[in-house]
Amino acid sequence: MKTKFEPSELNGMEFKPYRAKLYKELARMKSEHPDPSNPTGFMLVSEFEYADLKGKKVPLLIVGKLESEWKKFFKSDIKTRKNRDYAVGKCSFDAGGAFNMEVNVGRITNTWSNILDKLLLNPAKLTAKVVEKLGASEDLEEDGAEGSTEAPADAAADTAKNDGKANKKGKKKATKEQAIAAIKDQTKEEVSDLSAQISSFKTKFEEIQKTVKNKLKQGGVSRQDWLDVKAATEEADKFQATYDKANKVTQKGFKKGAADIAKASKELKKTAALLREQKKSMSELLANKFFQKQAQRDAKKNEIGVMQNSLKAAIKEAELDKATPEVRAQVTKSIYIAAAHRGPAFTYADVEKIQANMG
Repeated sequence: MKTKFEPSELNGMEFKPYRAKLYKELARMKSEHPDPSNPTGFMLVSEFEYADLKGKKVPLLIVGKLESEWKKFFKSDIKTRKNRDYAVGKCSFDAGGAFNMEVNVGRITNTWSNILDKLLLNPAKLTAKVVEKLGASEDLEEDGAEGSTEAPADAAADTAKNDGKANKKGKKKATKEQAIAAIKDQTKEEVSDLSAQISSFKTKFEEIQKTVKNKLKQGGVSRQDWLDVKAATEEADKFQATYDKANKVTQKGFKKGAADIAKASKELKKTAALLREQKKSMSELLANKFFQKQAQRDAKKNEIGVMQNSLKAAIKEAELDKATPEVRAQVTKSIYIAAAHRGPAFTYADVEKIQANMG
């Protein structure tokens, strides 16, 4: 598959027209290269500046075989970029919406990979799966087969002069220094990301251990406790995703940290289960209070279920996760009063009436 993009298009290119054309190219690639056994080439510039997005750093992805004009363009305009924000290699589709990207020259940091996902791949229901094989299959002057790294990879490593023969083979491995430099740059950013994520998770987890666990023993957990546990769980998942994408050098340095977070994640799951149980208990308590007053009996199972759903709906409509602690406490109290007085089928309108009377 030969790309339909031309180097001359890049000067003055706007983002939306580019993305629309990229998606057509991906659809064509899906037809011609449907699985990992038959990859094609790619070139990625992670901090490209589009004509309509001046000052913003947005990825540019080109897929398919890149011909001689692209080779010249890569050598003159891409390989010379000071921030080394480029990568060339092989790409293919895989199961579960994965978009395999084998980097043979250059680098794709975690930050760049996440932005690529957000702006280009996720809207197409794809997610980048990046692996490094620096120096692999770098055919610098040969057009090569579809499965090769193709023109961008060729241009990135060749230091030999063009002898004018289109089919001349001039394979040359990326130097050891280039490979080490690329790994060091990527490792530095990964270490920074993972260190910050561990610190953030540790703070959240320790706070939960101090407060939420005591509340579970004594009773009186709140909506905020549930949100805190949810936030810590998301932080753990974020760390794991970054760790999985990191290179082996980085993973080795964070092996213990990854094990500690995995262990803490299991504790969070247990805490979340206990919070759900107490949430059910509050539904039962409020339903019983209503029916004991109205009919001198305890609530039935289906009535407790209705109460639980009404509580969920009221909490969602009140947007307690966005409220200050003072407002959250006041609104929660109003919700419980409405539930106890109006019964399982209470609505948020009942809550607002109670708030008005309290105000």
